[in-house]
Amino acid sequence: MILINKKCFNNKVNSNENLDDWYQGIMIKKILKKYDIGGMPSDTANKNVKKVYNRDKKYIQENIIPFFEKDNGCIDEGLINILLTGDFIGYLVDLSEAPPNKELSSYWLKILGYYALAKFAFYDVAKMKNEIIDDAEIGNFNKQQCIDAILNKYNEIIEEFNSNHSKLKMVHEKLSRLNENSAKWNKKNRNAFIIKKIRDIKKKTSIELNGKEKFYKNSSGDVNKLCDIETFNNKLKYLIKYEMLDEKQRHIILNTMNISVCSYCNRQYITSYKPSEKKQNKIDVLTTADLDHFYPKDKFQLFSLSLYNFVPACPICNSRMKLDRPIEILYPYEECFGDEVKFEVIPIDEENESKALFNLLYGKDDILKLDKYKISINRFGISDNVKKKHVEGSIEMFQLEQVYQSHKEYTAEIIRTQAIYDTSVHDCVMNALFNDEKGNKSVKAILSHLQDNTEEVFSENEKNRILYGINNEDKNQELKKPLIKLTRDILNL
Repeated sequence: MILINKKCFNNKVNSNENLDDWYQGIMIKKILKKYDIGGMPSDTANKNVKKVYNRDKKYIQENIIPFFEKDNGCIDEGLINILLTGDFIGYLVDLSEAPPNKELSSYWLKILGYYALAKFAFYDVAKMKNEIIDDAEIGNFNKQQCIDAILNKYNEIIEEFNSNHSKLKMVHEKLSRLNENSAKWNKKNRNAFIIKKIRDIKKKTSIELNGKEKFYKNSSGDVNKLCDIETFNNKLKYLIKYEMLDEKQRHIILNTMNISVCSYCNRQYITSYKPSEKKQNKIDVLTTADLDHFYPKDKFQLFSLSLYNFVPACPICNSRMKLDRPIEILYPYEECFGDEVKFEVIPIDEENESKALFNLLYGKDDILKLDKYKISINRFGISDNVKKKHVEGSIEMFQLEQVYQSHKEYTAEIIRTQAIYDTSVHDCVMNALFNDEKGNKSVKAILSHLQDNTEEVFSENEKNRILYGINNEDKNQELKKPLIKLTRDILNL
């Protein structure tokens, strides 16, 4: 996992505009046009599309359109601009009422209210359903029956919250009633784990909703109901959806970000190339990356066009690993593994660890014997619970410990090289290579000759660049080369 410098978004699209301005100028016109016609499909749309729109028209007019309007009934272009290019995605996880900056102050509670419910429905409910399915399989229970029963109880609590925001209290009386009802259901169906699941639901609901009253009261329309969040997302597509961004514009964004490796795994190169003659009239430069939505576009439709919700990713991470799995992960524009998380090479056979290490260092093991070692990710030094959850989520989401096993030969080569240059002859070797005083053709002498005999002194960083390709002075090197985090951890740089 890498740390992406957000300055990458300030690269020039052309000599006059940066990415934010260019993107905002294009997309706001499309959204305003859809707003002016109330999300109505074009005249060329087929009959089924028009039929669906007419069915949804009342909901759109009563809930979707008002969400984007000011008190005077006019469209709030400021809100749309914030949704397009506002730097708010990384701050949402805190669920704080205080806006992160003045630019967001007028819109923060509305955005946060939507996010809190969308997150609640996607991460918590989906995760709960997955856990229930696993438990049901172990106990040979009827999975759908269990899910239906628990979700019904879940929505009862949500509906009560929506009917009376200011007086939501998970009192003992209500808890007793909930347990009593669940106990009857349990006795009838003989599914003992259902009681525990409903208690967990009660606790989670209380934590998420209690004290968050303002978030929901400031969300216009019916978005403040869990049972309606999927409907709200679905109908938002009439006004704002990812498909409004065409293929050419997607590739412009990816190329302008100037990120050369996958933001999630730091393993795969992201390259740009000129298309064949057949496509040159459509797109000037293509890229091998996907434009991933950090928060899935279908589950967080309001953020489907948010520039800071776009993450350049390799097709493996995006299309095979991430998908829409309800796992919270590191947000790569704000978070990274850092020094608290380290890649390590560990002998699998601990009893013969010293012998295995000797064989590894001195090349006694060929590629067929690399199964004696494994690459592990040590994350025991994390003190922050939120970061710990996100780190664990990223490792699970992208199967990092599994896919990094394919780089064992690479790590072995690094360890051997480091062992050679860390022996007692290290200084002699380094001096002969970099700073030979006897007039031999050292690297120093060659560079001095090429640079008009200018005296050249090599720093440790420059030596590491030559030996390992690591440049500690470049804060954005994680954007340019794969396996940088792995390399630095193995070398302790």
